[in-house]
Amino acid sequence: MNRMLVALFAVFALTFLGMSSAFAKDTPCATLCKKCETMCNKKADALQKKGDKADAERIAMMKKCAETCKKHAGELNRKDKNVAETDKECADACSKCADLCEASKDESLKDCVALCRDCSTHCESHAK
Repeated sequence: MNRMLVALFAVFALTFLGMSSAFAKDTPCATLCKKCETMCNKKADALQKKGDKADAERIAMMKKCAETCKKHAGELNRKDKNVAETDKECADACSKCADLCEASKDESLKDCVALCRDCSTHCESHAK
């Protein structure tokens, strides 16, 4: 009887407290978008700490890229009906971010450029 009550409580907690989403597995595209979001935020924060005013446009684009990737990953995992639209938005944001970072010739942004390009290519392939 006690085991049954514990099992029922666990099912209740997972179902009604929203814990079941903690066990959801990301799609490959969502995983890539989350990696890109993390990388862009990390690199943008590092550039901000340097305090170079010339980096303002790049930092803003990196933050926008991270925000777009986060939004898209969420929509992918929720199987949102707007996912095709955000595939294109994410691909565009990642491509622009990669272009700006690459143009800076800053070696510390090399891995960010590569990840943004991968994410852009992946999302672009879904948008078609």
